[in-house]
Amino acid sequence: MGPGMRRDTLDYHFGDYNWRKIIQLGNSLLKKMTTATSDVAEHVIAHRELESTIDPEQLRSWMEAMTAWERDPTQPNPYEIAVKTPTQAAVRRQLAKEKGKALEAGIDVSLSNEAFPEDADKLPLGSLSGSSNHSS
Repeated sequence: MGPGMRRDTLDYHFGDYNWRKIIQLGNSLLKKMTTATSDVAEHVIAHRELESTIDPEQLRSWMEAMTAWERDPTQPNPYEIAVKTPTQAAVRRQLAKEKGKALEAGIDVSLSNEAFPEDADKLPLGSLSGSSNHSS
């Protein structure tokens, strides 16, 4: 089988699959619509129960914001979260400030007071606590 025949065979298989998928689209959509209409009452009850747990004033203000946004999309979108999160650079800057204040106060901020990377090359491997020459 040459490359052209291989491509044609794949095209026939893909075309057949897509044709069967389109033919079954009506049955698939009917099944999904039947499931959705049978579950609508259950979902309405669940939605009402959820609304009953929310503060009525907060719910009213959110509904007003939602309807205003639906009428005029230039209004603020109530579905978008408006909380600003700090950037990684801002977090690092804050941590550096805290570390600087701790060092000025004389507080040891190192992760371990026994580990100094600059002295690691001077220590023989056998002198580390808990290590031995044996693997077990």
